[in-house]
Amino acid sequence: MPLLEGLEVGSNGEILSPEGKPLGEITESDADNLIGKTLDEEGEIIDEDGDVIGRAELIPEEAADLQEEDLKDTVAGADPMPDLSILEGKNIKNEGEILDEEGEAIGKFIGDFVVKKYAGKISDQNG
Repeated sequence: MPLLEGLEVGSNGEILSPEGKPLGEITESDADNLIGKTLDEEGEIIDEDGDVIGRAELIPEEAADLQEEDLKDTVAGADPMPDLSILEGKNIKNEGEILDEEGEAIGKFIGDFVVKKYAGKISDQNG
């Protein structure tokens, strides 16, 4: 549960995001004994001997909201998709290359299954 990794157990066994939003809760062990302990990537609390002394799980609706926010942030910061309409009507060769009218490569399919499926076909406006 990478969303919980590095977060600390708060009062009442709540696991809060850095912004203070509840993301998870202690599901195994006495939460009062785990306050201030840090969760690992598996949602476990490990003691100094390496033993698991507690476990936490994501609160599904809160985790979904956070993942949606992260996705929006990622998409907002990403480069815009290029205009693929230039590929419309172009031939797709056996190697997956998309050629213009002069036979010059202007695009390429990635992945063997895609190349085999589309080789010899004509590209549409979406590539």
